[in-house]
Amino acid sequence: MGAKSNEPKNHHYIPQFYLSNWCGADGRVVYYRRVPNGVVENRIAPKSTGYEDSLYTLAHLHESVRQAVETEVTADVDNRAASALQKMVARKSTDTLTPNERLAWAQFITSLPIRNPEAVADIKKTSTRDGMENAFKQAEQEFPAWAKAGDFKAEFEASVDEDLFARFLRDNYGLFIICELMLNPSFHQIILNMHWWVLDLAASGISLITCDRPYKTFRPISHPRGLIYVPISPSLAFYASPDPRKKRQLQAQPPKIIAKQMNRALAVLAAKFVYAFDNQHAPLASKWLAG
Repeated sequence: MGAKSNEPKNHHYIPQFYLSNWCGADGRVVYYRRVPNGVVENRIAPKSTGYEDSLYTLAHLHESVRQAVETEVTADVDNRAASALQKMVARKSTDTLTPNERLAWAQFITSLPIRNPEAVADIKKTSTRDGMENAFKQAEQEFPAWAKAGDFKAEFEASVDEDLFARFLRDNYGLFIICELMLNPSFHQIILNMHWWVLDLAASGISLITCDRPYKTFRPISHPRGLIYVPISPSLAFYASPDPRKKRQLQAQPPKIIAKQMNRALAVLAAKFVYAFDNQHAPLASKWLAG
């Protein structure tokens, strides 16, 4: 038998460091998932959820390098963001974050909307289709005589399949786009320019849930009154906004109202899973989790 591969094939789009803040004493979180007859509730370890097999695997490469997106990009973003998250939870504030920690957290927030399975599949499909169409149009312009003879498009696509380098670019271009989006300083700067704060909602008596899409925007992030929300623990909420008045507006509201609104927003966003520290959220999941 051959040697067992040590490739990291379980690619977490919900990182373990993030979800572990909802763990109980048994090292597991409560999860809710929609099934045909309703919603099921159970407990699960962060390492066993929020991942997809080979989600970021590069095609046509040796096993020693085909997991580079996971090991060199998403893992690096997550490892640095974990320190920022720990500090925000411990201090219940963003005020003591260093510039490097702020950048790490901005990169993590940037990654959340584009690293899940649906987003990855869509970016791969769109970028591959657009890339092939652009390449075909360029070939038509460079070789007009060939383009008029026979089924040029079918022959062109077949030639791409026969060329290893062309296939490599075609089949991996979407992942290259995702890496560029995750690491693009212009996207990070939009978030870095915002006002950041952590809101302690422990007094609400309602624990905050998270989910497999734990990133909520109220208005586009480019809007002058936009708002980003990411729960960072069962009692702490991270917010960012270009408008400094948003913090005062939220602080003026009853914590219970805010917790209910934020939980509903995330339950609606969830693709498959709602995660929680405790089991008080079955009615919420039953009503709002699409699954």
